[in-house]
Amino acid sequence: MLNPYGARRAHLVRPGDLNVPPPDGRLTLTVRLQTEAGAHVASVRGHRIATAPRLRMLLRAAPAALIGAGLVQAQRIALAIRRLPLRYRPLRGQVGAPRGVLG
Repeated sequence: MLNPYGARRAHLVRPGDLNVPPPDGRLTLTVRLQTEAGAHVASVRGHRIATAPRLRMLLRAAPAALIGAGLVQAQRIALAIRRLPLRYRPLRGQVGAPRGVLG
């Protein structure tokens, strides 16, 4: 899995650690990571919605996502016109190491 900055994430779930009930109209997901430093907990709750409201949500959200992506590309083009050099973030654990250049 990649985060928005391109850093890789890996999560290991042992078969004995996973308890999944049969699906129904509700979703409740809680993940607990126990480390020596303590516990980290993340939760998500939701419910199933009918097709029509889901389609309306998609039609409402998709243009916003496209506008956001378009604005990012416009900024990238504006910076390229100014001939600013591209600098990538180093991969995790590679402080200061170059990642490459866009082709």
